[in-house]
Amino acid sequence: MPNNQWFIACTKFTSPTARELAHKLGVGFGRRPKKSRVNIIRWGFVGDLEGIQVRNRRFFPDARAIQNCSNKLSTFRILRDAHISIPKFYTTQAELRDAKYPLYSRKEYHTMGKDIIMVHNLEEAIQQLRNGRYLVESISYKKEYRIHVINGKIVSMSKKYFRPQLWEELGKPKMKDLIRNNENGWGYYDFKDDENCPEDAKKEAIKAVAALGLLWGAVDIIRDKRDKNYILEVNSAPGLRDKRVDVYANEFKKIMVKAA
Repeated sequence: MPNNQWFIACTKFTSPTARELAHKLGVGFGRRPKKSRVNIIRWGFVGDLEGIQVRNRRFFPDARAIQNCSNKLSTFRILRDAHISIPKFYTTQAELRDAKYPLYSRKEYHTMGKDIIMVHNLEEAIQQLRNGRYLVESISYKKEYRIHVINGKIVSMSKKYFRPQLWEELGKPKMKDLIRNNENGWGYYDFKDDENCPEDAKKEAIKAVAALGLLWGAVDIIRDKRDKNYILEVNSAPGLRDKRVDVYANEFKKIMVKAA
């Protein structure tokens, strides 16, 4: 199928990576595809493109799947119902009876961990619920991975670390209580050796992407001191850099060929 029939639908936030993928694939990208673009790759985009009446238009994946992982509370509910390991989460005051503090307060829609608020007691927790947030248990973990899954197979992996250049500025990170997000100096480094990522974590990542109805996803997963895995979230439009853009582009080409 000609590339001029394909289009990557993206938001302003996800457009930098969408632009790179579109360039690699030789397709268009943005929010408003021409009528000739009958095959739409949703790069984190849940807009109502179905409302544009175009005969035989197809979406990869459909809007519901993107919505499933864009709303992080919905993600937890779906993964829980699919018997996939996730941290405990709380949405009502009654559920807090057995909660252990601290907890993380989160918005249903968030990116890069910028929304996280630490909650230290019941009074704070109730206030966060009233603010329309949900709460997640804090798990003492030793490793965090991001596992990229496309079409039911793992194509790339990375591990979270504290960026070395920040050690002199911020000092040694407090491993137990620091929120490990970009803002606090944490990022991912890539590795090629499959043995660096436990086999059960990889299987759990594949299951999570499938449960959400996605064709691809970047799965954030932590592993505690007892070697138990917990899925934190699945990203339908992860930021990609360097060689990983090529990895995604090559896998998307397979999707395009299969769809022809």
